[in-house]
Amino acid sequence: MAPSASTPYVAVIDADHQHDERIIPQMLQEIIGGADLAIGSRYAAAGSAGDGLSGTRLKGSQLATRLSSMVTGQTISDPMSGFFMVRRDLFDAIAPMLSKEGFKILLDMVVISRRQGRELEIAEVPYIFRSRHAGESKMSSLVVVQFLGLWFSQLTGGLLPTSFLLFAMVGASGVVVHMTVLAIFTAFLAEGFVISQIVATLAAMTWNFFLNNILTYSDKKLKGRNLWIGLVGFCAICSLGGIANISVASAIYDFRQQASIAGLAGALMSSVFNYAVTRVFTWR
Repeated sequence: MAPSASTPYVAVIDADHQHDERIIPQMLQEIIGGADLAIGSRYAAAGSAGDGLSGTRLKGSQLATRLSSMVTGQTISDPMSGFFMVRRDLFDAIAPMLSKEGFKILLDMVVISRRQGRELEIAEVPYIFRSRHAGESKMSSLVVVQFLGLWFSQLTGGLLPTSFLLFAMVGASGVVVHMTVLAIFTAFLAEGFVISQIVATLAAMTWNFFLNNILTYSDKKLKGRNLWIGLVGFCAICSLGGIANISVASAIYDFRQQASIAGLAGALMSSVFNYAVTRVFTWR
């Protein structure tokens, strides 16, 4: 992809007027003075969240900061900042390795650099976070779950993609839906097990599809006619995943005679199969 700017330094700032643009010259001086990265920080020295965050959002931001410190390996007061400056050559070197699924590019840059054996020289410039001038906050329960997916992915050294972790989280919630529907149909509606199991399976698949469409693949969200076509395709693929689950679990059980290990292996197999195939065919 061709670069859209040729300047030696690149600054990132959210467009909601909450960040103090007057510290940009100071950030530039830090970069010129030898820093790889200059971060506008709400929590360093005289910095403050000011009136920019509600009490709940402030606590959430502070928790995210502590969690982020566990994967950066460096002491950074505001790793979740949306306001920073970086040398262009450094960014160009890191850009191809940035997560395509995350949304906190600063955190991603620091973690990737450390993974490559390079600890960035980071300068933090304090500022006071202002009240939002326009628009609405991106913060929501969806963003929180996506952040946790990114965090877990970074904890694994990027071995497990964020989207797979989110897919697995959705799958776990689908198990709860499945068991709940199964209990309702067998215990309260007195239906036979086979009918109840079929309904519970379809309910769980439908739940998983719509939640994945909102959460895991929010950037590829299916709408209109494609939404219903995607649902049918998703259920068909997950049915094949169920066959893979049973086949793998049965083979391992015949070999080891341990139901728990066989069941876990089968579930893992179907999860990987469903993730890989739906990523290609459902959410292209």
